[in-house]
Amino acid sequence: MRFIPTVVVVLVGAALFAGCYPKSAPPPASVGPKGVAAAQAHAPGASAESLERGRQLFLAHCNACHGYPDVDAVPAAEWQGIMAKMGDNAHLTPIERDETLAFVLAARAH
Repeated sequence: MRFIPTVVVVLVGAALFAGCYPKSAPPPASVGPKGVAAAQAHAPGASAESLERGRQLFLAHCNACHGYPDVDAVPAAEWQGIMAKMGDNAHLTPIERDETLAFVLAARAH
């Protein structure tokens, strides 16, 4: 009879752990020239300054509700959808959301 409570505890623990995806990581550093070039491939107007604004938004907002997400743990193609949802949750403007997304994708290019 102790088997069922153990199974329930394991399943609940697994469900809670799954909610922690993506895993947390230290805050990402500023991007260098390679990151700027990578960002310009998908956001032609990206600059070192706009990427730093995106980084500051990432630092200010992502850690407010959860740890900094590991930008490499999520495929690049999924970040636009994540930013749409999380940008709304953080009350980011469309420009702020775009700058944050450009930073995240550039940070992956490190």
